[in-house]
Amino acid sequence: MYLLVGKQKVVRIDPSESESPIGLHDVERAVTELPRLARSHAEATGALHQPDLPR
Repeated sequence: MYLLVGKQKVVRIDPSESESPIGLHDVERAVTELPRLARSHAEATGALHQPDLPR
C-alpha cells in the first residue's frame, strides 16, 4: 500500500469492535460495512482531509 500512495498519506484506524465480527470469508459484508465504518471513523476523528472522496 505504501508504495502506491506513500506512507504519509495512509492513516490507520482502529474502530471499536462490533458485537458480530465480520467472518474472514464474508467478503460481501466486509465490502458493504468497512468503507462506511472507515469514513465514519475518519470524519469523527478529523482524519479525513479530502471531503470530496467518493462515497
